[in-house]
Amino acid sequence: MRMVLGSSRTAGARISAKETSFTITGGIEGAELLANEEFNLQWLTSGQAVPTVDLWLGLDGHCHDILIAEDVPNDGSYLWTVPNMSSDFASLVVCPSTGTEEGYGMTSSRIRILGHAIRYVSAAGSNTAPYTTPQTAAHDIQDALLACTGADSVLVAGGQYRGNMVLSGPVALLGGYSSDFSTRDVETYETRRAGGGPTWRRLVHQQRLAQHPELPFHR
Repeated sequence: MRMVLGSSRTAGARISAKETSFTITGGIEGAELLANEEFNLQWLTSGQAVPTVDLWLGLDGHCHDILIAEDVPNDGSYLWTVPNMSSDFASLVVCPSTGTEEGYGMTSSRIRILGHAIRYVSAAGSNTAPYTTPQTAAHDIQDALLACTGADSVLVAGGQYRGNMVLSGPVALLGGYSSDFSTRDVETYETRRAGGGPTWRRLVHQQRLAQHPELPFHR
């Protein structure tokens, strides 16, 4: 079902009740949310009282076509599990369960949702973007990092890799996997990389946020 502002779930009649308005609160405005984490959505209601509300999510800032929950008791809060998808322009709508002709409330600042995927690096892969299966694994770690769109994990098979690496967002980088990624043993499947110099450094597990783009490595 697609939610269109100004529509009603009640067929054949226009709602004539006094309009209800909602103010979405609780720190969601401009927030950066991680997929699969819980966030307590909060709102205030004014005008005509309504017993239940529907909550909708939009990923492009305009169309709210993802139903979060329907017929939620209008007590001003709902514990939401953030879906595993990515958007820099997400927004939310709260409306009466009977439809938005009675009124609605929408976030005014964009919300960023950081979804996550697993990406693979191995000399045995086909080097086919977006590198989300062992069979299509990237040959270069940086290529897999560039393909990341959210809070992704990059798994690296044992071997030696060259090149500098720069992160553009939250990423977990883990080495020590077998070529088919069925086993992880950092001693057996040692993963090493060299930057611009001759020194090979061991890659075990590194994680950095976007504001800290330099990735250190264990020797």
